Amino acid sequence: IASAGQKVYSLKTALDYSLKSLDIKEKYNDAWGIISSCNTLGEIYIQLKDLEKAKIFITRAEKKAIELESKPRLLDVYEICSQLFNELGDYKKSNEYLKKYIDINEEINKQATVMKMKTALVQSQLADKNQEIDILKKREEFHKFRMNLLFALAGIILFFFIFLALAYRKVKGSNRLLNSKNKLIHEQNLALENSNKELEQFAYVASHDMREPIRTVSSFSSLLKKKLEKQNDNTSIEFVYFIQDASKRLDIMLTDLLEYSRVNTENKNKKLVNLNDVVRIATNNLKNQIDSNNVVVTINHLPKKIFIHEIQMVRLFQNLISNGIKYNTKKNKKITINAIKKNEDFVISVKDNGIGISKKFQKQIFEIFRRLHSKKDYDGSGIGLAICKKIVERHGGKIWVESELDKGTEIFFTIPIL
Repeated sequence: IASAGQKVYSLKTALDYSLKSLDIKEKYNDAWGIISSCNTLGEIYIQLKDLEKAKIFITRAEKKAIELESKPRLLDVYEICSQLFNELGDYKKSNEYLKKYIDINEEINKQATVMKMKTALVQSQLADKNQEIDILKKREEFHKFRMNLLFALAGIILFFFIFLALAYRKVKGSNRLLNSKNKLIHEQNLALENSNKELEQFAYVASHDMREPIRTVSSFSSLLKKKLEKQNDNTSIEFVYFIQDASKRLDIMLTDLLEYSRVNTENKNKKLVNLNDVVRIATNNLKNQIDSNNVVVTINHLPKKIFIHEIQMVRLFQNLISNGIKYNTKKNKKITINAIKKNEDFVISVKDNGIGISKKFQKQIFEIFRRLHSKKDYDGSGIGLAICKKIVERHGGKIWVESELDKGTEIFFTIPIL
């Protein structure tokens, strides 16, 4: 009812319903509901510009979520905290909560991928067990046929009686094995059901553990390389390099795939945002890369009010600026960000003075896993621009490129004005 109040009734009505909802949840000690109500009250007070009261409820929601160790709840809290401190003008604090939001969101989506992989593994094992059961059934049919034959010949030769007894024991053993396998299959079916439930329940649980085996492989391969270097085993060292390179690429691909899938799973709520603040956050996140490459970033004529999903737009600018730095061999690297109004859209562009893109490849660069250069020349998974395209399309816009070889690249995208 409180949510309906935000959409249908006035903010005052929504506030009254939310306070009543909180009272009921406190009465029944509904910890999860208390967090949700505090989040809602925080959002309402932000809209009412009563930021101190908003801070009280959001702080309470954060403490409760930490007590419950609920990262999905913390995800909601950190997004509202970022919004609150942005309204308070504390951009540093807002950026800190925004980074917390991004970190937890990455962990959550990665765990969802882990659960899918576990489910796939269980299904594969189940298929193997079913195949074993089919083989056992065929064996059982064969044993039964042999037993019938032995019974028919039992009255003629004593040897067949002995053979019949042995065959019977084998069939009995097969039956026991078959029953054992059936029991195992039943247990695995239950495990599969539980796995599916866990996949739904923990779709937003931390996923950094998924990358731990990759780091382990990389770490032990480094130790193995050191050992082989002492033995001058060049062939084996070359194999270790392959393992390390594959581990690194798998880690990058996993991170980028999770980021690509997260575009659809993130909160779809949009709000009016100052695009200058968004670009400022993106450049702060890339500060080390910008400083180490002596990059000059120029920001011109960005709209102060644009209706967007702030976190996704930060990610979009990070990808475009990072690409402009990566694919640039000049000593004086330049990135220029512009925006103009055209009809009912803002047309925003990110321009660099890098190596450029051949015209025959310009329609392909936004495809997932599409790489125009070898991994030796430039690292990456080929997902960055696909993520940008997905974000722009979710905002109802389109994205394209204008570029010439050795003359730089300019990426354009549109966002509806309202």
